[in-house]
Amino acid sequence: WDILTVSAALSSNPDCIVLGARDFAGEIPLRSRFGNAATRIALRLASGLSLQDTQTGLRGYPASLLGWLLTIDGDRFDYELSVLLEAKRREIEAVEVPITTIYIDDNESSHFRPVIDSVRVYLPLLRFSMSSLVAAAVDFALVLALMALTGNLAISVVGARVCSAAVNFTMNRRLVFDPAGRTPLPAAIAGYGAVAVGILIANYAILYVLYEQLGVYLGVAKLATEVSLFLASYTLQKHFVFSRGSAEETRRAAAPESLVQ
Repeated sequence: WDILTVSAALSSNPDCIVLGARDFAGEIPLRSRFGNAATRIALRLASGLSLQDTQTGLRGYPASLLGWLLTIDGDRFDYELSVLLEAKRREIEAVEVPITTIYIDDNESSHFRPVIDSVRVYLPLLRFSMSSLVAAAVDFALVLALMALTGNLAISVVGARVCSAAVNFTMNRRLVFDPAGRTPLPAAIAGYGAVAVGILIANYAILYVLYEQLGVYLGVAKLATEVSLFLASYTLQKHFVFSRGSAEETRRAAAPESLVQ
């Protein structure tokens, strides 16, 4: 019945990925309940994608996406998560339909390896967050160093931001959002520049209030500023700077001609 439910939903949503979603009610093995909850929260923070069941094994894919699915790296459980992340980035909608939650003998037959597969599952999420964290670390260190050398807050913030922005842009383009280079470099630079200027203004304004007006220790003020702007910066880069490649473009580029026909 669950297979038929997913099949019917796929027929009604031919351009979407259909996920059979378990409700995790009743007696659920602890590792299954905790694993799904942790992945659900991490996925939401990393991509903004809100799903009830991120690790479901019952999924329906339209034939037009098969070629695209072959281009995604990974296997086992980490591949399934990579599909969700890439689908979100390519604006391919994921539709959830309720299915029965069944665990036999406390899920002893599961092929999930708690340590190895957990690492593999979370690597795609870490890749999506790594760039911003590295840039934030570079910016954090440089603003303290420049402040010690110059004693000028504006010079310190701007100098640190220019260096960290170069690191962030390079990593985002090469490793995170656009490894295939679909977004033209001039457009990416222009979009990133606009976002960087906006974030810089917000960064300085928040830091000025905390440090100059409220007397908060510079290190604490800088950390609070970066945390508050992290998600804003990530979202703007994902949807504004590296947004080339819609779902339709992905299907045309990746799907074998025979499947399209």
